[in-house]
Amino acid sequence: MIIRLVIFFAAAYAVEFPCEQEWSKMDSIFQKSYACDYVDGNCYQNAHTLASKLLTEPGIDKTQLYVAYVYPRPGNASSVYARGGRNGSQEWKYHVLVVYKGQVMDHDHGKSATIKKVSDYIEDMFEKDIPEEKMIEGQHLFEPRSDALIRLIPATDYVDQTLRTHSGVIDYQRYINDREGRYPAMNIKQFLERFSDI
Repeated sequence: MIIRLVIFFAAAYAVEFPCEQEWSKMDSIFQKSYACDYVDGNCYQNAHTLASKLLTEPGIDKTQLYVAYVYPRPGNASSVYARGGRNGSQEWKYHVLVVYKGQVMDHDHGKSATIKKVSDYIEDMFEKDIPEEKMIEGQHLFEPRSDALIRLIPATDYVDQTLRTHSGVIDYQRYINDREGRYPAMNIKQFLERFSDI
């Protein structure tokens, strides 16, 4: 009887819950994309490639998968300064990442493919001061997080409707400008609130 109970409980703990399978799958896809698909200086393409792969994966909730564009508020700084990129701290005019159920997948964040909670990602990527040795005279590198804007584009839209220029490059400006007004811009606080319950 005791042996049967031990076997029963061991079997129960060995079973993976559906959510564990889902995140294991997400992690595996992101790891491979981070290692094999990365194109330096093309965050919009990296996000497109990852989102395309995730959308074809069974068990992924497509309604919870987004591509996020982070860019400066017009008239403010000319760039978004971010830390922890693959090549160390750097300056970006904009940045693109993938968000799934309040978790961020960013090909340019850190030295490994780490899925991070939205709040942890924002704090790590955009909230810290610039080291003095990284400052460039006369250049505004750090934009306070309250000044950055974000557009969330459903991944299905991004993959199915993304236009390309004549040279085949993704027209990333379309999502920053959003002349059609399809994807309302939000500030960082609103972005954090959007995923606070997840």
